[in-house]
Amino acid sequence: TAKIDWSAPALKSYTMTTSSSSSSSTPEIDVTEGPQTITFRAHLTDESGVGRVKIDIFNTDTNGELGERQFELELSLIEGNDKDGTYEATLTLDNQTRPGSYQCALKVWDILGNTPFGSNVVANRHFNVINNN
Repeated sequence: TAKIDWSAPALKSYTMTTSSSSSSSTPEIDVTEGPQTITFRAHLTDESGVGRVKIDIFNTDTNGELGERQFELELSLIEGNDKDGTYEATLTLDNQTRPGSYQCALKVWDILGNTPFGSNVVANRHFNVINNN
């Protein structure tokens, strides 16, 4: 009998590195003097194969409530394969970027459309933008 895969992709790691090389869990990204980049990397596994990986980036208010979506990134497979692979995307922020706090929601689907229960968000990362322009 064929086994049906109902499981969502499993997240093995999710990292966010910035050009400002801040080691803080919530890096401060200063775009006042020029563009800064953030690289997102996720290692995912799935029996039937990962279908789509994206990050929605929302600005948040002082209470941590989500504001409007500011950026949407599709991550590309850079290592391995769709059953066990590493996905990556880079975001460049410039001096037009609104200052404040941002939440980066990693969302995943496998090729059958399975997502984590209740939400396709598997992890969040945060950063703050400083813009003195």
